[in-house]
Formats: sequence, structure tokens, C-alpha cells
Amino acid sequence: MQKYPVCRLLLPVLLAVLFISCSKMDATFKDYVVPNGITYVGRADSINVHPGRGRIKITWLRGTDPKTTQAVVYWNNKADSLVFPVTQKNPKDTVSVMLNNMPENTYTFSIYTLDADKNRSIRVDVQGTVYNTVYESVILSRTIGTVAIAGDDVTLNWLTGDTASFSTEINYVDIAGVDRRTYIAANESVILLEDVQEGSSVTFRSLYKPSPLSLDTFYTAYSSKALNMALAKPVKQSSSAATTLVDGNLTTFWQPLAADRTDDKKVWVTVDLRTPKTFNQVKHYWTVGNALIQSYKVLVSNDEAIWETLYEKTSAPVLTEDANFTTVTRRYMRLEFTIKTDGNLNVTEVEIYNKK
Repeated sequence: MQKYPVCRLLLPVLLAVLFISCSKMDATFKDYVVPNGITYVGRADSINVHPGRGRIKITWLRGTDPKTTQAVVYWNNKADSLVFPVTQKNPKDTVSVMLNNMPENTYTFSIYTLDADKNRSIRVDVQGTVYNTVYESVILSRTIGTVAIAGDDVTLNWLTGDTASFSTEINYVDIAGVDRRTYIAANESVILLEDVQEGSSVTFRSLYKPSPLSLDTFYTAYSSKALNMALAKPVKQSSSAATTLVDGNLTTFWQPLAADRTDDKKVWVTVDLRTPKTFNQVKHYWTVGNALIQSYKVLVSNDEAIWETLYEKTSAPVLTEDANFTTVTRRYMRLEFTIKTDGNLNVTEVEIYNKK
């Protein structure tokens, strides 16, 4: 009698069970299977988002799927959408869509590509931001650090600005009364302005691109820097050299001598503007001794013989003191201080401006 291994006897049984199980599984999932299978269109690839002012552009490579005929972009949780044709044929061509009149916000965009039978690709999501006045209201202009004046030329030294700012626009009036405009790049820190009208102001604003792919340039509000007419001008004083008062350096100071302070309890300094200049503000800065002052005056003259008092304060100046008065045109400006109590008086700087 021939004997068969048990495994040979069981094999037909196992095959039968497997066939029946597969048949049942096919029956179970029959209602969920598309007869000819699911057709997916090639999806958007290498997507770039270009933010702008009230608009945004989305681009991607057309890709190799020849069936792609159109695309749809959804945003605001599919509440808004745009369908547009894809006419590009070369796989390396760029598909581009511009969304205009967009409120300022950050969006998630869902992109599908479709063929002529409305079969579509797998969804691709990308984020992008639309900028406008809210963004412009918070960006900051680059700041001028120091100003140096040599004749009619002005050198502006700038502090480091925001990394999103790529340039700063500078406007000034030259000695012929002509408006001039120039720019300083973000990676530059010094710029020379030639033939600047003395006593004028420099206005400036910084230019921003919130992204390297930004469609539009955004601008800060204009800032203004009045030019100090006293800078590097000749000075006279009641005692002790006072050239540090017009050196543009707030760490140096003028200190009148003790004998000068006590003989008549008055000290003074005169700035010679060389020719009559128009101005309406004098600023002076202190580190020590301002509280020892009883009062002070701003006087002006064209000949140093006849002086006119433009401003008088009958109390001590603050550490940064502004004296504002009616606009005048004079060559000489004198600050005269009356001392209440003797002690060291450290005045660091005197500035003269024509404020608009």
C-alpha cells in the first residue's frame, strides 16, 4: 500500500479554502473598485510662490504628463478657487497663475491638475502670504548713525537695517535748489552727498521685499534728518576751548573754567556760521551741571556788536534741551548761561537747525 505524506493530502484543501476566500474578498470589495482603475494626472511639481501687494503668483513646472490640460487652485478652505487652462507643452515650461485683489493674509493653496476627462492629480498644498498696508505700517526705515559735513558735502554713516530691506532712498536739495535722489544698498554703510544746500534736510525711506521672489517693492514712511548747521563751524567762548561743542560727538564736552563761572556767574559760547543762515532751533546737550543753571538765552547777530535775544528760559535746561523760536537769518548764534550754583558744567554739543 502506497503512503502519502500528510502535507500532500492537505494541499488541495488549502488551495480550495484560499480560492473561496479570495472569491469572497472580491465580492466584498467589488462595489469599491473602478472597473478600469483610477487615472491620476501628473501633479504640480517644483512650486514657487511669489508674494505681492494685494496679489500673489504661483508657478510650477508643466511636467511630463501629456494629458494635463488645466489646473485648479483652491484657497480659504476651498471657498475660493480659480480654474485655468494649461497650454504649455514642454515639460520644463513654467505654468503660472496670478491671483489678484487678494486681502492681506497668509493662505494655504491647494493645487490640482486635470486632464480632458476631468481626471485630476493628487492634491499639492503650498503656503503663501499676500502683503499690503498692514505690512508697510510695521516695517522700519534704516537709521542714520552719524553725519559729517565738509564744505557743501555731507557724509552719512548708516546703522545696519532690517534684513528684508535691500535699499534706502535718499532725497536732498543741492546748492542750486535742485532736488536730488540717490540710493544706498543694504550692504553699504557710508554714502557721500555732494553739493548739499546748507541748513536743508535729508529725507529717506527704506525699500523692502518680504521674499526674494516678491513681485512688488514695499516702502517705509519717509523719515527726515535736518542737517546741523553748527557742525565743524568756528566757535568762541567765555573760557576754555569749546570746539568739542561742534564736533558731532556726544562723548566730548566743553567745561568753562571755575574763574569764568564765578566772576559774574555767566558763561557763553558763540557759533560763527560764516555767512547769514536761516534757522529756528538750537539744541544743546548736557552730561553734568545743567541743574546748576538758573537761566539761559539764545542770542543772534550779524556783526557780534548788536545782539538780539530770540529765546530765554528762566529755569534749568534738561539734558537734551531744545530752544525753538521764530525763523531768523543771522550769521552768529550765542548761548548765554546764568549760573545759580557753582560747579562743573559739561555741555557736550550745540546744534543749529532750520526745522520745517
